[in-house]
Amino acid sequence: MVEKQTYEELEKRIKELEQITENLSLLLNSHNDAIILLDNNHNIIECNIETLRRFNKIRDEIIGIDSETLLGSELYQKRKKFLDQVFKSGKSCEFEDERDGRLIHSIFYPVFDESGTVIKIVITASDITEERYIENMLNLEKHIVQNMAQGVSIVQPNNGTIIYVNSFFEHIFGYNSNELIGKNVAVLNAPNEKNNPEQVADEIMSVLNEKNIWTGEINHIKKDGTTFWSYAKISAYNHPKFGKIWLGIHEDITHRKQVYSALKESEKKYRLLVENLHEGIWLIDKDAYTTFVNPPMAKMLGYTIDEMLGKHLFSFMDKKGVAIANINLERRKQGLKDSHDFEFIHKDGRLIYTLIETSPIIDNNGNYIGAIAGVIDITERKRMEDEKQQLEYKYYHSQKMEAIGRLSSGIAHDFNNMLSIILGYAQLSLIKIDISSPIYDNINEIISAGQRSVDLIKQLMAFSRKQKISAQLIDLNKRIRQNEKMLSLLLGEDIEFKFIQGENIWMVNMDPSQIDQVVTNLLVNSRDAIEGVGRIVIETSNKVLDKHFCANNPCATPGEYVMISISDNGHGMDKLTTEQIFEPFFTTKGDRGTGLGLSTVYAIITQNKGFIDVFSEPGNGTTFKIYIPRSEKKPQIISETPIIETLKGTETILVVEDEDLILKVCRRALEGHGYNVITAGNPSEAMSLVANHQGDIHLLITDIIMPEMNGKDLSEIIKTMKPDIKVSFMSGYTSDIIGDFKVLEEEQRFIHKPFLPDYFLMKIRKVLDQEN
Repeated sequence: MVEKQTYEELEKRIKELEQITENLSLLLNSHNDAIILLDNNHNIIECNIETLRRFNKIRDEIIGIDSETLLGSELYQKRKKFLDQVFKSGKSCEFEDERDGRLIHSIFYPVFDESGTVIKIVITASDITEERYIENMLNLEKHIVQNMAQGVSIVQPNNGTIIYVNSFFEHIFGYNSNELIGKNVAVLNAPNEKNNPEQVADEIMSVLNEKNIWTGEINHIKKDGTTFWSYAKISAYNHPKFGKIWLGIHEDITHRKQVYSALKESEKKYRLLVENLHEGIWLIDKDAYTTFVNPPMAKMLGYTIDEMLGKHLFSFMDKKGVAIANINLERRKQGLKDSHDFEFIHKDGRLIYTLIETSPIIDNNGNYIGAIAGVIDITERKRMEDEKQQLEYKYYHSQKMEAIGRLSSGIAHDFNNMLSIILGYAQLSLIKIDISSPIYDNINEIISAGQRSVDLIKQLMAFSRKQKISAQLIDLNKRIRQNEKMLSLLLGEDIEFKFIQGENIWMVNMDPSQIDQVVTNLLVNSRDAIEGVGRIVIETSNKVLDKHFCANNPCATPGEYVMISISDNGHGMDKLTTEQIFEPFFTTKGDRGTGLGLSTVYAIITQNKGFIDVFSEPGNGTTFKIYIPRSEKKPQIISETPIIETLKGTETILVVEDEDLILKVCRRALEGHGYNVITAGNPSEAMSLVANHQGDIHLLITDIIMPEMNGKDLSEIIKTMKPDIKVSFMSGYTSDIIGDFKVLEEEQRFIHKPFLPDYFLMKIRKVLDQEN
């Protein structure tokens, strides 16, 4: 029974051993390492399949052979010392060596018998080529990461804990790794304008959870409390050991932001400076297309900035400007700067005069890539310079006129006094003579000649602008028609004369004698320009002048005018002559001309707020166009002047005049019409007569300019002596001399010399009949 159980147990034991053997075989053959069992003679007694694969052998070729046969003599000798060491010491050993380009890690394990003697050795040989490569690469990566010039951090996102930082991260934050590992990443974030450090981290976490990557700028705080900016790229990864992690790469951009901020501030100041300059700034590219203009530049030409950008430089100038600009652009391409005046075209079509300073823009390779220009609007300055030139010319002209005027005023005073005497006695004589008498016609001719002389004085004064004119509403068509026959005779039979009347011509407000003088002088000028047979045409028309017309005619102002055009087919004038014809004493007629005809025309028209245009070319004749402002006054019906027999009176009148002959004319005219007359040759005599006169003196008639005292002051003194006395003034001086006495403002009380007795008596009667 015992033997039977023993057998069964043995059988069971055998099966168990077989199972163990099978399991060990499976275990050995499933291993990636080569495993070999050696006896104490270094013979191979067992190996696994990986060994057969590595040596490319079958089992029967390996089992039982010695190690030297399998490994070769050289490699065996290297291994033998380790085998002997293990057999001798009973301790395992390991080493690495290279075989056939592969790195092998070997371990020799001793196998002991029951007495503790090493009887066998188990060898494991692991091919660690790939593992070592990966390890080396990881070490390299770690070295690179640890020593890169960017801060690297690894954070666990679930709690924000820092688990790794590299050296540069330590450097830029001022911590060592031991101080940071395990800390929350929020301690490194400085609060921004909106959020605290924790909220900054939460914002980043929110993006990473959605997109797995976040990039941006973070304001950090260092260990010492100072802040700095980093540009961070944070990526979410799944790590086999740590699970989900955030890998952050940080670059210190504090200096860059400072530079950028300074650059931005500099750009802001530059832009502020450029945009607020009074001068225009204009940039073009190499093909002359506009790339930049500042607001003053765009405003200067009437555009918006957007309207100018992209447009060619030539779009803002005329053909003449384009020709000049082409030359200037070639100079820019040669690297030359320039400064000059230039004319641009405003959006509304007018010319803008500028001073432009241009410099080329050259790139680092020396290539021309465009130009920059500073532009100053000098339109107003040019206008002022033109005005200055005109004013200088006018001043020069006025100086000439002033000299002539002073001469004319003196002549006119004496001439007026003489005419007053001649006309006075002539008309007083005419009253006494029967109309049928031959002497009547003779004296009447004397009066007519005297009146024509009065007109000559007026013309002389108009030329010097010293005469106070007697303006009235005039129909120019009617006035010229009245003189048409006389004008035709003036021109002679060889010249065809034609008057073309404009329809519905407006009225003008002028002295009629001035109109006659203007037309006559211009016709004489045209007549003298014609050699032999010729033609002269006078034409009238209404004209409305706008600002565009006036812009090209500096003497004109916008408004309504009546134009008189006088054209001839004479020899014409060149430009230089045309510019001088209105100057006093300028003449092209030699000894035959005085040089005053056209000067007088210019003076009269200017005095009446008009202007003259002249068009002339040598060989093509001349056209004068006279523009006289339209008058808005309505024509008045003027009563006829009372005849001299109705101008009688009985009042007492004091006449004060330093010219004895005029004093006598006045006395005879007044006494002949019933007045009581007291005369005085100077102010002293007048005051003495008034002081000693017992009765009333109803009227004082006094000359204004006298040796002892002016008539104005004399009248004030006499009024203190005779408060009820009325006053009339008379003078042959021009208005510029007697204007300061304020007597011309009261036209009804002023008597112009020279005068006829009927005019004199009429003025006196009106004053006497006025209420005080």
